[in-house]
Amino acid sequence: MFWNERAKSLIEHRFFRYSLVGTVNTVLNNSLLWILLKNGFHIAWATLNAFVLSIVFQFLMNKKYTFSSKGYC
Repeated sequence: MFWNERAKSLIEHRFFRYSLVGTVNTVLNNSLLWILLKNGFHIAWATLNAFVLSIVFQFLMNKKYTFSSKGYC
């Protein structure tokens, strides 16, 4: 019983962290896109740059923050 409760708690904790990183990433992506467009970037380049930077951010944050326990990354 202890193992099941511990595993459930760990999964819920990771899901919360994963959701938090995803939310921050969405805000970051939209903010970057807005800033780049306001600074005169073409919409295609602004979208590409915002997308790439937000993907890199999300990967690093998930690696460091969400799945930081032993056995994941």
